[in-house]
Amino acid sequence: MAKARGSVQVRDPKVLAGLRQARELHERAAEVEEKIDRLLDPIKDRLRELVLERDRLLYEALGARQKFFAAAKKAYPQLDTHRSLRCEVGADKAYIRWDDT
Repeated sequence: MAKARGSVQVRDPKVLAGLRQARELHERAAEVEEKIDRLLDPIKDRLRELVLERDRLLYEALGARQKFFAAAKKAYPQLDTHRSLRCEVGADKAYIRWDDT
């Protein structure tokens, strides 16, 4: 079965007015997008640097956390028997808690 194609000429002024309004709004949105891009250009490089630094710091923090738990398991072998270890830090103390449920 072949697909049928067709077209209809739209003459209704109300419908055409809606189409014109949609086109105008689309053009205004494009202008606003250009303004946004011009304003963001100067800070994009700095933002990229900050995101990279944040990611590096989070990666290093994750590594330090893993080293901490490895050292804690070495100092306290009974921690190997527990799951879901987490650390709570007080003034001068750290508590390792677990949830074996």
